[in-house]
Amino acid sequence: VQRPTQPLVSQGSGEPEGGGAAERSNIRAVVAFLKETEGLLKVEDVLPFFPDFVLIDDFKDAICNSLEEYNRQIEDLKA
Repeated sequence: VQRPTQPLVSQGSGEPEGGGAAERSNIRAVVAFLKETEGLLKVEDVLPFFPDFVLIDDFKDAICNSLEEYNRQIEDLKA
């Protein structure tokens, strides 16, 4: 999948506590895009593009999926 991530990523609205509806919409678009990449991109690849005040709840599922995948990889290495 070749699709630029930068246009999808919010540059921040200057609003504290995760910004407004437009920023949340951008976050949902990025999370949907991450699913489309089928593992080529992970949440940690796009988090640096978001302002520090983005609510973690917006990325909760993507973060949990990423942690579960890392856990599976660790368990595979132990076996």
